[in-house]
Amino acid sequence: MTQSKDVNERTGALNEDCPVLKLPNELLGHVVEELPAPVFHGSHFDEESYPAFALSHTCKLWREVVMSYPRCWRWIPCANSRWLTEGLRRSQGALLRLHIDVEYHVDSLKSNLALLAEHTSRVESVTVGDHPYGTRPLARKRATFRSSSISAILTLLRYHDFATMRELIMYQWRFEPEVTTLPTLFLDKTPPFLTHIVVSCASLRPGRRPFLSSSLTHFEIVRGSLGTDVDDLIEILKAMPLLEVFIARERDRLTGTSLHRQTVQRTHSVPLRHLRQMTCDGPFEDGLIALGLLSLPLTCSINISNRPPHWGKPFVRYPTNWSTAFDALSDHLSTVPATAMSHPASRIDICQPQDGDTPSVEASLEILYVLETANPEPVSIQVTWYAEKGSRDTTHPSFTSALAPHLFDAAHTLRVESSSSSA
Repeated sequence: MTQSKDVNERTGALNEDCPVLKLPNELLGHVVEELPAPVFHGSHFDEESYPAFALSHTCKLWREVVMSYPRCWRWIPCANSRWLTEGLRRSQGALLRLHIDVEYHVDSLKSNLALLAEHTSRVESVTVGDHPYGTRPLARKRATFRSSSISAILTLLRYHDFATMRELIMYQWRFEPEVTTLPTLFLDKTPPFLTHIVVSCASLRPGRRPFLSSSLTHFEIVRGSLGTDVDDLIEILKAMPLLEVFIARERDRLTGTSLHRQTVQRTHSVPLRHLRQMTCDGPFEDGLIALGLLSLPLTCSINISNRPPHWGKPFVRYPTNWSTAFDALSDHLSTVPATAMSHPASRIDICQPQDGDTPSVEASLEILYVLETANPEPVSIQVTWYAEKGSRDTTHPSFTSALAPHLFDAAHTLRVESSSSSA
């Protein structure tokens, strides 16, 4: 009791409330700078979609902290004028990540782009349109944006300096989903730090910048093509020697004409020594043939399928020569040492379900191997084939040990599944 009395006398108040522990603002600043990115759905979003805005409205302390760190406001929505103006004010000198809503009213969009033109020198990332994945693209409600909106966006990209841009994501830049060449009104010169590109519905050509930049590390094309033939494909890939991630989605071909109908003899003629992920989600046979053109490190994970999983219909509609298509995969796997299958994380999964009640049937092969014990991150080689139930395409490839016998013999775990049994 004496001690409590002394404490009360020193504080000048009764010890009735719990003490409040206040962390220094510098520490709280690290917290707010790690807030997740906001979720933008066109021009329709509120403060709950933007964590920094929501946090700034919780109490005076958090508002002071959030307002003191411009990086919290680096995500800039370019559809709503009020949010755009306020975001630019609060972000101050921070590098910006722009999200441009192509469905916004064209007159308002143009005025917003005019305001953005004053800040392009500190733009780090530009995203045009909404993310197209997660629903079947051709069944999606079509966007309502007009060509004049896109022209205004492309003009901004062409005539202004984006000296700090590292990422360009063109999810939506056309009303119709048909593949076409990019218009002239595009980047007039390649931003010096551009490393990450995603583009949809575009037919690229060799020599076309900025897509053929030697500094690119991430390249993704959605419903597009890399040239017209295998020669174009080789030239385009050679122009990106530092590539770490290559993704092609939602189209059955990599080029204007399917590679399986062309004469492809230049085995491993394209060295991509830094590639760590190759995904062909749609161009199945072209993906396997392209694998034969590439010279890849053994640390590269590969995922090839004949359609995106969320689509209800496979892309491939022609008979497939499995032995030819899998030659490239067998050639690549032959360079993987058998010791890579001795790690506990290494395994081989084979799934070849019988034609049951499901709307589609699937066959898949996945090989996981670990090259170094010191770095036990598995490398994944996965090939998946989907076919509609009852269609002529339900004839699946036969995944056998002949594909990579030394890996099957040394496999730590081998799992075989079907619709009626598993082993």
